[in-house]
Amino acid sequence: MEAVSKGLSVLKINKLGAAGSLLGIVSGGREGTKPVLIIDVTIEGKHHVYREGIGSLKSEFKKLAEQISKEVAKEIVAVFKKK
Repeated sequence: MEAVSKGLSVLKINKLGAAGSLLGIVSGGREGTKPVLIIDVTIEGKHHVYREGIGSLKSEFKKLAEQISKEVAKEIVAVFKKK
C-alpha cells in the first residue's frame, strides 16, 4: 500500500498540448507547420517536457502514446530504484 501511495505522488502531469499550425494538424504535417504533441510532467520533483512530432494522427497516435509512456515509466522506475 505504501508503494502505491508513493507511486501516485511520484508523477504529476502538468500540461498536455499540441503545437503546429492548423493546416499542419489537418494535413498531418504535409503542409504548414508539422504538429507536435507536448507532454509536461513532474517526476519526483524533476521537470520533464516530452515533444514528439505527429505525422498521421490515425496511425501514429498509438505509437506515440506508447513511446512517451515508456519514457515516463523508465523515469518512475529509476525513482523507485534509488529508494
